[in-house]
Amino acid sequence: MIKLRYISTFCSLMFMFVFYGQSDIDLAYKNFKEKNYTQAKDYIEKVIHQEGINKDPQVWQLRALIYKRLTKELGVAARDTAMNSLYKADQLDVNGSFKEKIAGYRKNIVVEYYNDAVVKLKAGACEESEKSYDKYKDLYISHVDQTYDFQSQDIEYYLALSSKYESMAKTESDPEKAKELMDKSLACLQKVIQLDKKNYEANLRVGIIHYNRGVKLILALTPDVSIEDCITTNKKSVEIFN
Repeated sequence: MIKLRYISTFCSLMFMFVFYGQSDIDLAYKNFKEKNYTQAKDYIEKVIHQEGINKDPQVWQLRALIYKRLTKELGVAARDTAMNSLYKADQLDVNGSFKEKIAGYRKNIVVEYYNDAVVKLKAGACEESEKSYDKYKDLYISHVDQTYDFQSQDIEYYLALSSKYESMAKTESDPEKAKELMDKSLACLQKVIQLDKKNYEANLRVGIIHYNRGVKLILALTPDVSIEDCITTNKKSVEIFN
């Protein structure tokens, strides 16, 4: 099963602000350090409208970190604000003094979209999970590494997503909904096979799903079934077995 990913970029944070006779930035940073993130947000929003200090890339880095911490409270929109703040910080960092730090902050935030995908997958919100995973990949390419190869990670994710769909199908009482969920499981496995034609787990599970469907057709036959229906069902089951 896929796991949450963590990186340690945010473990240490040191800002050396050049103050412009303003106290809002002091209060924003003070509240951030004290984990009063809502208050910190209120102060940092004042700062970014103050001429002079709002040209300091560290101000926008602090804004990014504040909004990152508010993701649970404000939702994914807060994380998007954090990413936009880092983009602004990068633009203002004309000398590249904070390039490495900003890149680290970006990667940390991008990884959170992956973690969202994992959490939603475990909760059974499969479609939302896949959306988060796709967004994670898009942001990773845009903000972290344009050349990153996602093949192994895609295989791991779609095997897990397939497994979740399959387990949900097995507990679904409505036959039509169960079939729909199993079809989604098969679609995920086919994505894996497209990435790795000889992937053992994906090929095995595709085979088992079809085998079970063939068996289910046979077991569903009743003693009073007509010969014609019996022949048709047997033909369908053989096709599925093959």
